[in-house]
This record gives sequence, C-alpha cells and structure tokens, in this order.
Amino acid sequence: MFSSLVKIVELVINATVNFNNFRNKKERKDTVLDLLRTFYLFKDCLSEGRALIEEAGADPIQTLRDMDEWKASEVVKSWDAALCRQGLRLRRLEGYVSGQNHLVVIDSRLKDDIDKVIGSKFDRVTTLHSIGASLLFASIFPISDTPEDVAELVLVASGCAGKRINMELINAEVEEFEKVLERFNQVIKNILSPDEIMQLSTQARKDTLT
Repeated sequence: MFSSLVKIVELVINATVNFNNFRNKKERKDTVLDLLRTFYLFKDCLSEGRALIEEAGADPIQTLRDMDEWKASEVVKSWDAALCRQGLRLRRLEGYVSGQNHLVVIDSRLKDDIDKVIGSKFDRVTTLHSIGASLLFASIFPISDTPEDVAELVLVASGCAGKRINMELINAEVEEFEKVLERFNQVIKNILSPDEIMQLSTQARKDTLT
C-alpha cells in the first residue's frame, strides 16, 4: 500500500508546477482545499497504517495468539476500527485524486497517471483500489469478525502477499513515504500564501477526520 501511495504523492507534486492556472478565485479555493485534504489523508494513512503494522508484527495471526484472550479481544477491536478508517481514507483519496474533484484542474494528465497507479499491480498481488475496496467491504458487511479474519485484513492492508508481512520492506516504504510527504508539505507551503494555509487548513483537517 505505502509504495503505491508514494507514487501518487509524487504525481501530485509534479502536477503542482501548473498550480496557478485557474479561471477564477473559486476554482483556486476549491483546488487548495482538495490539495490540503489530500495531504491530511496521506498523512493519516501513514501514521495509522504504520502504527497498525508495527503492533501486528510480521505475523499478525500469531501476534494475537500469543496474547491473553481478553487482551487479544481488545486488540482485535482496535485493529478493526483502524482498518475501517484506512478503508475510508483510501476510498476518499481515490476520489480526490482521480478526477472527481478540482485537483485535475492542476494538470489534466493527472487522472490518467493516477488511475494507472491505483489499478496497476506493480510487483504486488494487491492494488491500492483492491485494498481500499476490501477494507471497506469488510467494515460495511462484516461476514465474520474472528481474530483470524481481522489479522488477514491487516495483511491485506500492508499490501504484502502471503501470510507474513515483510517488515524490512514495509519499513523501507514507510521511510520513503515520510520523505515524500515532507516534500509535499514543503510544496504546499511554497505554492500557497500564508493566508490560504491559515484560512483553509482547519476546514481541510475537519473534512478529513474519520
């Protein structure tokens, strides 16, 4: 998951070279809001996704089995809630950056490029779209909520194939994601006025809380 999100952040960053091509003030304001919302969603995907995988470990199922029953029950509830939030964030990100908003005003090619990332397999079995869809489906239609089922969803969320999470790979992806998000944050500061950031950040943050 993290590697696909890194690619999308990079595409958005590259598209911002055309950021000032707007027809009117409303168009610019809408795009600024979407840019800030997108940043906050990326940031939340990173922070909660990293915390979840760190707690779950390389073998989430075994991690739960090693806990006392009462502790495992509480952890399963916590993981389940986190996975639901991640699914909602991925769905919203897909909407924000795939042309259902004003971000495409920045660069008309952005939609096609991002669609390729969301739908491409790269070197993974799962895609960003399928991860988000799986997490959302499980939260809306919980067929089963056993510890094993929730642990399986943690594996899905990691983007790793198989029954174990490649922690070395995930840690490298998280580090790369942190760096590209810092670049994105700096780009936002460079292209937006202090007034725009002050006036619209609170609204963007409120809109992205899950």
